[in-house]
Amino acid sequence: MRAVLICHNAELALVVLRALRANRVRALLVCGKVAHTTLRASRLAGAILLAGDLAAQPAAVADAINEQHKAEPIDIAMAADVEGLRLLHAMGGRLDVPVYPMPDPATLDLLNDKWSFYRFALRLGLDVPPTLFFDRRENIEPGRIAREVGFPAVVKPISQWASIGFRLIADKSALEALMADPTYRFDGMIVQRFVPGRDAGAGLFAQAGVARALSTFFCGPRDATEFAPIPALAAMIEKIAAATRYDGVANFDARIDERGRVWLIECNPRFFMRVTASRVCGLDFLKLGLPGTPPSPAPSARGRYYSIGDIASMSGLGRLLSGRWPARILFNSLVETCADPGPSIVRRLSRDDA
Repeated sequence: MRAVLICHNAELALVVLRALRANRVRALLVCGKVAHTTLRASRLAGAILLAGDLAAQPAAVADAINEQHKAEPIDIAMAADVEGLRLLHAMGGRLDVPVYPMPDPATLDLLNDKWSFYRFALRLGLDVPPTLFFDRRENIEPGRIAREVGFPAVVKPISQWASIGFRLIADKSALEALMADPTYRFDGMIVQRFVPGRDAGAGLFAQAGVARALSTFFCGPRDATEFAPIPALAAMIEKIAAATRYDGVANFDARIDERGRVWLIECNPRFFMRVTASRVCGLDFLKLGLPGTPPSPAPSARGRYYSIGDIASMSGLGRLLSGRWPARILFNSLVETCADPGPSIVRRLSRDDA
C-alpha cells in the first residue's frame, strides 16, 4: 500500500510515518519548508514529492499527487496536522486519490480554535473551566480575570499546539509581568481557570459522528501514558463526535480535579503524539482509516507507556525493574528509534523544532 502524507509539523509527521511503517504502508511526503530539514533525513519517507510554501498553491499540489498516482498508484492521501488538513480541503475535488477520513472545514475550525471549542462545549452542557478571550495581549483585563476566572490561571494562544505560548499565571502581578513581556506576542489568546489535579486525555477515531475507537488515559511527562477507563470523559467525547458528525482522528485534553470531576480543556482535531503510545499498547488509530480495514470492533489500549527518554531517569529505571514499564513496550520503542535515527540527529544539530 502507498500513501501521500501532507505535513507541516515534523514531530507529528514522524508519529504518522512510524504508524504507516507498522502497517506496511510506504509513504511519499508533501511537506512544508520548515519541516523539510528534519523529514528529508527520515528513512521512513519513500520520497519527498513536494516541499515548500504549499498553502497558496493547492491546485499545483493536487496536480503533482495526481501525476504520481498515474505513474504508480497511490492508495490514500492523508494529513498529519491541521495545516495539512486545510490544504487537503483546499484541493477540493481535484484529487484522484482516496482521502483518509478527516473533519469537514467548519468542524476543523470549530474544534481547533480553543475559544470556539470552549463556547461549543458550553452549549453542549459539558464541564469546562471558566474562560475569557482577548484578541491581543495589550487588551487583557487583569481585574476582569480576577473576578470571572480567578487565579491561578492559564494563558494560551487559541491556535497553537504542544504548549506553545502556554503560561501558568499565579496572581495579578504575574499577569501584568506577562503583559509587559515583549517576547510574548500572539494574536488571539484565552485566559482559563487552572484546575488543580491530574492531566488526562482521550484519543478518538470516528466516522460520521460514531466513535469506532475511543481510548482514555492519564498523562505523564515525555508522553508517558497510563491507559484507564474514564467514563465521564468518554461520554463527553462521544457527545462532541455525534454533535459534529466527526470524521477521522482527534485528541482531547482534560483535567481531573481533586474531587474526581472531569474538566474538558481542548481538542486537537488531527493526529497526536500519543498515537504511538496507543499503538504499542494495542490500539492502532491510524489503521482504522486505511483502505480495506474491516468495520469490526477496535481493540482497546491497555497498560502503561513510557518513552525511551525515561530510561535515562532513575524513576524510569525503577518502573522498568518493577514491571510498571513493560519491557516489550521499551523494546518496540527502541526498535522504532533505531530504524529511523536520522530525524532525531538532524533536529538536535539544526534545532528544528517544527
